[in-house]
Amino acid sequence: KQWYQRRVRVRFSYTVVLALVCVRNMSQLDWDTSHMWDVLPDVMLIAFSEVIIDWVKHAFVTKFNGIPVDAYVDYRYQLYDDLLNPKFYQQTFSNRMDLMARK
Repeated sequence: KQWYQRRVRVRFSYTVVLALVCVRNMSQLDWDTSHMWDVLPDVMLIAFSEVIIDWVKHAFVTKFNGIPVDAYVDYRYQLYDDLLNPKFYQQTFSNRMDLMARK
């Protein structure tokens, strides 16, 4: 469960960094949208390759650690529950997403 939540957090971080790089590049090009179409294939290639790499890693972990595939559905529902029901995190001063990843 911790590994799955950490991967969600890392994927979000990659998305934010990639978006910041795109914004920076567009600002250097005076926000000319014609250049955006030159950069878009590279951005899509990076995002697609990240999804494929994660899929292969999850398949490897699932197969060789004997984890049933249905466990990912349980992990997803637990992540939704942790995100939508902050009853455990109301008395803490730390970031909720950080605590969810450590849980």
